[in-house]
Amino acid sequence: MLSALPVERIAEIAALAKRLRTERDALVERARIDRHDDAGDPLGPGRRSAPADAIDDGLDDPDALGDTGALAALTGAIDGLTPEQRRELLALLYVGRGEFTASEWEQALSQAETVPDVLLGRQAIDEPLLPEYLKKGLYAIGRAR
Repeated sequence: MLSALPVERIAEIAALAKRLRTERDALVERARIDRHDDAGDPLGPGRRSAPADAIDDGLDDPDALGDTGALAALTGAIDGLTPEQRRELLALLYVGRGEFTASEWEQALSQAETVPDVLLGRQAIDEPLLPEYLKKGLYAIGRAR
């Protein structure tokens, strides 16, 4: 288990993912606020502010928001991993999500190997609970600090 990916790198990725989630949560809150007129009253059905539309578009496609510092840092950290390390990261995510147990580590790795290399990092970045799942995965395989 975890022959290629150091626990320290996992902790770094988890921290960056948490920062990204905080930024996305702030965008959601801004979109909620932007759905009100200047008096604070909700806009009627079908009426939306331009900022809310832009934020909603960005939540459906994170790249549409531009490269935030957190997204760039997380993407860079994951892209900096070797393919084997990315597969271990994804397998750890699977264990943390409960799709596999620690004793099924090899099956989790096999499942991760079916994901095309270009999508390995994207699967992790798109997971909003990545920090929690990585922590649970580390705990499950006995590598939590």
